[in-house]
Amino acid sequence: VKYNPLPPLGPYQDKSRRILRALSKDPVDVKTLRECASTPGGLVNNQLRALAWPKLLGLSNKDIVKHRDLIEQHREWDQVAKDIDRSLWKFTRGKTKLRNQKRDELAAIINAVLSSHEDLHYFQGYHDVASVLLLATNEDLAFIMLERLSMNQLRDCMYPSLEPIMQLLGLLFPLLSVLDPPLYEFIERSGVQPFFALSWILTWFGHNIDDLDVVVRLFDVFLSSSPFFPLYLSAAIVTYMREGVMGLECEYSAVHGYFGTLPQELPVDQLIQQATKYMKKCPPNKLQQLGTQLPASSSFNLYPYPFITQRQHPDYISPRLFNRFLPPSYNFFFSLSFLHWKNWRRERIYQGLFYATFVPLVVL
Repeated sequence: VKYNPLPPLGPYQDKSRRILRALSKDPVDVKTLRECASTPGGLVNNQLRALAWPKLLGLSNKDIVKHRDLIEQHREWDQVAKDIDRSLWKFTRGKTKLRNQKRDELAAIINAVLSSHEDLHYFQGYHDVASVLLLATNEDLAFIMLERLSMNQLRDCMYPSLEPIMQLLGLLFPLLSVLDPPLYEFIERSGVQPFFALSWILTWFGHNIDDLDVVVRLFDVFLSSSPFFPLYLSAAIVTYMREGVMGLECEYSAVHGYFGTLPQELPVDQLIQQATKYMKKCPPNKLQQLGTQLPASSSFNLYPYPFITQRQHPDYISPRLFNRFLPPSYNFFFSLSFLHWKNWRRERIYQGLFYATFVPLVVL
């Protein structure tokens, strides 16, 4: 039986234990998962993300389907193919075989979503979001998560035009006027519009940041919070870049060009905490009174979504993860639980199939 290697324990072992405890409870302790996602270190590593991200979206292994059977030719097939042909370069440098494999999987999950929902329209950057889900988890989980996001958090991005998302983007400067009036006035005088942040919000920074570890850390908090959060994080990044901006000539090309490339060494956890403070200081309902009022039917205003409050049963968790992260006392009680019995039975079935299939071949 081939196992994926476990990540090093790192500085967040206690947090890993807390996440595993939350995932093993029945019902799953989603509140704790959300708290862990929004605090320093996020959900720690991709092994834990593959378990926690679906729960943040109200999904389980039972929601997995044979998504490749859903694929049909659709109106945006050619555009999807063109975008995938130039995707994944920055996250798979020097790994041609892996890149080709993930491109095939990426095409499958995107085309399956668009084939299943004719009312959804592809947008430039959709593949960036899908890529992060795929690289952090696997094809089956990435599909059900992408589909759930497309029908909820990303729904306003998937209309025939980007008008709904442009309305959201129009709230960035009113937010800056509350948070940092001198910075807002400087940018306003330069004639720059908030279009520089469009790809930040559309792709959840997946298009703009080259470090996958940083991007998945951002996805932790985006998946666990309001769909307005990318807007507030954008404001936090603009204020973080304040010193450089204010040192520029107050002129369009200089200011717009400065925001064109994000610093790659961003203090991510600090920015997340800052964005959280900004959201408390000027919550979405108050912000919309200052700028454009989004329609009541907007997916941003429909949060919290119904799946957020539903009770969820735990999914399979490899005993190896418990043995690695949890203390012996917890492992003892876990070993007596029904969840552990199911996990143990599944492991034995897999091992039995392995030996029944391959051992006779070796003997012969």
